[in-house]
Amino acid sequence: MPGSGERVLWRGKPALRAFWPLYFCAFLALLCSIPWPVLFLVSVPFALLAHSLAVLLRRATDYLVTNRRVRREFRFWITRAKEVWLDKRTDVLVRQDAVQRALGIGDVWVFTPFAFGGVRLWGLEEFDRVHRLISGR
Repeated sequence: MPGSGERVLWRGKPALRAFWPLYFCAFLALLCSIPWPVLFLVSVPFALLAHSLAVLLRRATDYLVTNRRVRREFRFWITRAKEVWLDKRTDVLVRQDAVQRALGIGDVWVFTPFAFGGVRLWGLEEFDRVHRLISGR
């Protein structure tokens, strides 16, 4: 939650497309099980389970960008939060691999001078907008 004097600039979650490895495994399971009907009956629930897991992980991840900080929070059984104060940032980068570029998603990294400092907002559809908000451009 934003503190006093903080303004929320952007709030979001990773795109469902960011969980493409789960969907790829489900697709391979379905594809490989086509010749064997018994195996196909097992792979369909596996595909549904993969989709449910992707939706659950997406709901558990929250991103927050304010005028003072960037925060990533993951709430599943436990809560893990990581945040960077914008006055401590040293660099802001956008990174995309080939699959992310094809899917139209990207990661925004906010670096700090501290050893394990920094926050990665991964799987964003609006990665350019978030990059501009954080870097102040």
